[in-house]
Amino acid sequence: VSGRGVGLDVVRRNIERVNGSVTVRSTVGEGTVWTIRLPLTLAIVQAMLVRIQNTTFAVPLDTVDEIVLVDGRSIHMANGWAMVPIREQVIPLVNPGHVWGAEFAAEWNDDGVNPVVVLQSASGSLALAVDELIGEQETVIKTIEGLGGQVPGVSGASILGDGSVALIFDVTGFTKEVRRLVQ
Repeated sequence: VSGRGVGLDVVRRNIERVNGSVTVRSTVGEGTVWTIRLPLTLAIVQAMLVRIQNTTFAVPLDTVDEIVLVDGRSIHMANGWAMVPIREQVIPLVNPGHVWGAEFAAEWNDDGVNPVVVLQSASGSLALAVDELIGEQETVIKTIEGLGGQVPGVSGASILGDGSVALIFDVTGFTKEVRRLVQ
């Protein structure tokens, strides 16, 4: 039927773009077998894209509790943590610059509102200061050979539709590093 080949070509090109393959085997009277092969290191997740300085990060949505705008004047310090009140809870607020260095410090306005992503990990909630909320997007995650485990809080990368790279934010690794630094 006219038109089916165009859609399947798009599927094939997208799979090949991530180093996968599609094969088709047809036998008259028996049917057709489609085989799609994807690399083992590949995963597709729904993510919230955020910008911190000049770097885009993809935060998996299954770790995002909510996104809020926080008034800089509502921040208080307790036991070495910056704390932010969110929905009748007080949650630790972390600027990524405190973990990764000044070049990854989110710009914080003490006298105005700031975007914050509330993350959920096994050890509890954490509020992440970011510069900009970009939006939701499905991202293809690819591990970065040789980088794994060396940068706490980064588990891989994704090439976005515009050709730019987004680092995959690893909430568990980031939270462990934050707790290690505070102790």
